[in-house]
Amino acid sequence: PGTFGANASSATCALCPGGKYTSSLRHTACVDCPSGSLCVEGSSAPQPCPGGTHADPSLPFMSSLSECVTCPSGTFCSVGSGAATACAPGTFNPTAGQSTCDSCAAGTYQDAARSTSCQQCTGGNYCGSGAAAELPCPAGSYSNTLGLQNASSCAPCPAGSACSTGSTAHSLCLPGSFSAAGGSSTCDLCPGGKFTSSSGNTACTDCPVGGLCVEGSSGPQLCPQGTHANASLAFMSSLGECI
Repeated sequence: PGTFGANASSATCALCPGGKYTSSLRHTACVDCPSGSLCVEGSSAPQPCPGGTHADPSLPFMSSLSECVTCPSGTFCSVGSGAATACAPGTFNPTAGQSTCDSCAAGTYQDAARSTSCQQCTGGNYCGSGAAAELPCPAGSYSNTLGLQNASSCAPCPAGSACSTGSTAHSLCLPGSFSAAGGSSTCDLCPGGKFTSSSGNTACTDCPVGGLCVEGSSGPQLCPQGTHANASLAFMSSLGECI
């Protein structure tokens, strides 16, 4: 192996030249070294470029490991690589000459390929390990904290407010609406016969006698002059019910 005899009656076998090799006995010629590998004179097997480097495509063959090209930052090269491979989204590599890329730590993300660092997760979002994108806090929760690592770190929306998906703050329920419990994504309208005139309510109040409160009322409407409330009704849903 590593030698050949091209002619009959040779006194000695010749070494395979650089860029070629033989791995078995009784060869009359050597074979070309594969791309991404090194074959010095007399090679019995190709040597791949080590991890963190790749073959030099400008050379017909490589005769020394020093001719392997170092992979740049933002990429990686496994053993025997013919070229550098870009780090995928969710991974990064700040250093040249690496055989693998690192995953973004929880609380950070990277949505671009060939990156040398990761970005901190912004408010209203969270990022697990190796995140290629931010994920929003679920509806009914919120957060203005940077670098959250999971959905459970988002704060539940307090009663009297609502939080849509990806909220950075809770929004108080407007007059005419309420939320009785925490963790609400929307506020409910006050039912007919009740109202709220302020913001951030957890319940609605009864409409006064002689007043009209339709669904979502922010204040009672009084029966007009010359009429009065219909005492036979639990609540009035229209001014036409005034007597």
